[in-house]
Amino acid sequence: MPLLITVNWRDVSAYSWLLMLASALFSLNLSYWIWYTGLKRLGGSRTSVYSYLTPVVAMAVAAVWLDEPISGNQIAGAGAILAGLLITRFVK
Repeated sequence: MPLLITVNWRDVSAYSWLLMLASALFSLNLSYWIWYTGLKRLGGSRTSVYSYLTPVVAMAVAAVWLDEPISGNQIAGAGAILAGLLITRFVK
């Protein structure tokens, strides 16, 4: 929060504000559309399992874009999440 107070918001370009707004609106709309489509087709309990993919995707994005190292524990955790997803996907 102290850093945000020191930012000169008038120096942020209109293009940057537009990109931030478009990104926020697009990602929110897309994610809600995917979520509610899943609820409609799969039901609440089966759809909620997909929310566990968030850390796996975050780990992959950080590794590709930020060159973050991936540890063995992270791989094991991602494997457990994917195994749980597969179990709930194919067991009715």
